[in-house]
Amino acid sequence: MKERTDWLIILEGMPVERLSQITEKINNFIQYKNLPNWLDGNKNLSTRGQGSLQYDLLPYVSDLNDVYKEISNRVFRELLNQGRISGLSRLHVESTWTVLGYENGFHRIHKHNTNRDIASVLYMKTSQNTFNKPGTFYAVVNKTIEEISPKPGDLLIFPVDILHGTYPQGPGVRQTLNIDFKVISNEQ
Repeated sequence: MKERTDWLIILEGMPVERLSQITEKINNFIQYKNLPNWLDGNKNLSTRGQGSLQYDLLPYVSDLNDVYKEISNRVFRELLNQGRISGLSRLHVESTWTVLGYENGFHRIHKHNTNRDIASVLYMKTSQNTFNKPGTFYAVVNKTIEEISPKPGDLLIFPVDILHGTYPQGPGVRQTLNIDFKVISNEQ
């Protein structure tokens, strides 16, 4: 994926019942597998502020296949519909994790590994709004800061090298499912 201008897609409204099923499945999986917090003892991953836990799900993509297939299909269809990537043939999951954010939790501005092409963030839970911009997602798109107050079920899609982060959140839990994709084009 070479050609592009910066962009950010927001898909709203995954059905509440399905979102609840996905959230429950991932949380049960974390508990069942007793997954370690990805960031425990890892000082090199400095984008996370205080008040967040992060769990690597990549080794378990096949166990959560229905979830990944559904989200991958939504991202693929939207990229095709908007003509964002020419020659798009399919998407391959390269990295995936879930983040549990708690009061005052945030993510410093960062971008993802540029060996991948597309980032996506599914908001499974959002916290209460008590700050000026509680838990708001922000991204630098075409040299402008875009701010989004996500709702449960919102799916954000953007190139991996877009700078982005979140402001400190209010009380409650914010949970996201993050998936980075490699674009497989017709030419490959």
